Amino acid sequence: MSLQEELKAFNQGFVDKVPAEVVTTMTEATELLHRSGLAEAAVEAGQRAPDFDLPELGGGRVTLSTILKDGPVVVSFYRGAWCPYCNLEMQALQGKPDISTAV
Repeated sequence: MSLQEELKAFNQGFVDKVPAEVVTTMTEATELLHRSGLAEAAVEAGQRAPDFDLPELGGGRVTLSTILKDGPVVVSFYRGAWCPYCNLEMQALQGKPDISTAV
């Protein structure tokens, strides 16, 4: 199943389980993001991202341009293990099955 299909299935299950006011709040927030124009300005898959730097775990900073010298880079905004959308994306990127449902 593709990531898009998994997200769609998760969303449907989520909508079926939570109160209507939660669904309304999330829908309104999503619509607000769409209307903001941020999606149209975002870098898309396959496009070159502008160079940026991030802190390294051991201190110091690392730039995208430095990492790119070793080959292609995937940038993902992982909010945390509590985020089911982030976990579905990580599993898709790693090509692994959903371990939370494995028996």
